[in-house]
Amino acid sequence: MQEIEVDLASTMQFSLTLIVLTIEAINPKTNQPLSNYRVDFRRVSSAGGNTSVGQANTSSNGVATLTITYPNDTNNAYAYYAKPACKGNQTLASNPLQLTVGLNTTLLLSVSRQPDSNTHTFMVRLAKSDRSGLSSKLLKLKLNDTEYDATTNSLGNATWTINLSPQTSNTATIYNVVISFDGDGVSTATASMTLLNGTSYPVCTTTQYYSGSAVGYEPCSNSSSITVEPQKTTGATTLMNTEHMQADAL
Repeated sequence: MQEIEVDLASTMQFSLTLIVLTIEAINPKTNQPLSNYRVDFRRVSSAGGNTSVGQANTSSNGVATLTITYPNDTNNAYAYYAKPACKGNQTLASNPLQLTVGLNTTLLLSVSRQPDSNTHTFMVRLAKSDRSGLSSKLLKLKLNDTEYDATTNSLGNATWTINLSPQTSNTATIYNVVISFDGDGVSTATASMTLLNGTSYPVCTTTQYYSGSAVGYEPCSNSSSITVEPQKTTGATTLMNTEHMQADAL
């Protein structure tokens, strides 16, 4: 009767996605690495399948790795875990692992106020990792407790023109600004382990984003705040223009 502690790690690079699964096997009784220990790496599908994706022996340091390609299947998500390849009363106690399969996005925000007016223009750009715009995606703009929706145009831009007045005549009002993109469709898969004492726990949870038959875009958000003064202003005033909220990116 033996339980082996295992760290199961994964790094993902998008090309057609390579995943490097790494375990470190340690004998909990001696706290020493287990060398030449045969490990079976397995994959669990959100559709319910459970299959082996390969086996490997641990090195003298107790480390075993396996490089595989994440399935090009946007209908299912896949989670991974490792178990002893040998039969018998052995199990692997693994640290939980989180995988996210999706394409990165960034939201850029700029806000300006019209001269002698409480009219504010919120310009938002949803950008891919290469900074090009992402079209036809629903964005949300939240000002304190009020939420607005808009769909990005062919350049990945969305614009709101909103009148923001001070809530009292003699006091400035702070508006908290949150912009968000909820991401594309999502599916999840979870791989669980059962210890010798019967305890079951998740060891790997995968969240996969998809759009039709293609890999989808991940959620993102950005936030800041603006202060609306009671007095009128002269000239167009840029209220926010930080590195992550760039007007020139729009």
